[in-house]
Amino acid sequence: AAGLLVPVALAWLAAALLWIARCRWRRRHRAVRRLGRQAGIPVESASDRRRSGTRAGASAVVVLAVALVAGVAATAAAPPGASRTGLRSTVEQPFDPREQVSPLSSFRTYWKAPTVDDTLLTVQGLPAGGRVRLAALDTYDGVVYGTGGARGSVDASRTGQASGTFARVPYRLDQQGVPGDHVTLDVVVDAYRGVWLPGAGRLERIAFAGDDGGRLADSFYYDDATATGAVIGGLAAGDAYEIEAVVASTPPLEALADERPGDAVAPRPTGVPDEVAARVEAS
Repeated sequence: AAGLLVPVALAWLAAALLWIARCRWRRRHRAVRRLGRQAGIPVESASDRRRSGTRAGASAVVVLAVALVAGVAATAAAPPGASRTGLRSTVEQPFDPREQVSPLSSFRTYWKAPTVDDTLLTVQGLPAGGRVRLAALDTYDGVVYGTGGARGSVDASRTGQASGTFARVPYRLDQQGVPGDHVTLDVVVDAYRGVWLPGAGRLERIAFAGDDGGRLADSFYYDDATATGAVIGGLAAGDAYEIEAVVASTPPLEALADERPGDAVAPRPTGVPDEVAARVEAS
């Protein structure tokens, strides 16, 4: 049945073209005869019209027959492949964090067997007491904490964008206005799995290594508002990358002894899930 698709389609096309040609020919001759009678010009006879129509019809049949034979021959010589290329397959799909498993849910699995004793990552260059950051949990829907929801904004005053705006990044991000220490981290993935890319601080530059480095670089997205990175398709054992970032300095406890709360007024929260409001009112 699949092999008859092209011939049948061409046959329908040929019939449609013949019908259109016939209709146009009849309209043309009616118009010519009407104009001839109005101008007093002799009009061709019925036999002349038949001969003219026969010649036009024969020419159309020959052209359509040649097109039909050429189409069938081309189909036989180069049958269509199984794969198709369309606009949907060529347009780059943006990264949507709301379609991913919560970073908190995936993090909890590493505290359970069989990965509780496994080495997840090997990191070099981290300052003493520094921490590797998996992702920022900036949204809560009443059930789970997630990253990059439609509600709220984290640090939007600094970046001018709402949280959850993951985008491809240039070669280098400008983080000159961020206070902290500049660090360079070398990360090798061991037992860790997931789309969330472990890092630290505010990203300035990232370079993927290894045979899969090109694919990882093309699949990397970053949200500067929450300092969270993600790789479409996820990370696997052996993946490696180098990060240049600005890590905020952690003041010692002694430096916080004389600090006092400021006078800023916290804004009224919006978009609070009904479950949270009910729990607060009941407590």
